[in-house]
Amino acid sequence: RYLAVTGVQTCALPISVKGVKLKTTFTVKKYTNPCKTFKIGKTNLLSKFNKNDVLRTNKAFKKQKLDIKLKSGWKISSVHVTSGTGSYKNYRVNKSSFSKKITVSNNYGYIYVYCYNEKTKVSECLQINTSTRY
Repeated sequence: RYLAVTGVQTCALPISVKGVKLKTTFTVKKYTNPCKTFKIGKTNLLSKFNKNDVLRTNKAFKKQKLDIKLKSGWKISSVHVTSGTGSYKNYRVNKSSFSKKITVSNNYGYIYVYCYNEKTKVSECLQINTSTRY
């Protein structure tokens, strides 16, 4: 199920699983860009994540260096890269920076960067989706 939320809100979510009732509370917070640096090769993508966590592009990135540095308090938990041709790489990071050469085609490739703030417990997933249809 999906919840449509606008703005900062707290929500109680009751769930029943096999007769056991559970209840959890979660808070949706305003998006903030966790990055200090986000580059692929010489292309600086930092400003693309200022208002949104998803970037759609028709560019391909062939053997380019993915260089990410996060702001203070943020850590990258993992990075997932799919080339669009079926091959993929998963990286466990647990640091505030990541640097690796990657290849992503413009045929439904993607890059997911999962990060979290240790102090506020906020998590973000930054996405770059590539396709010739964008």
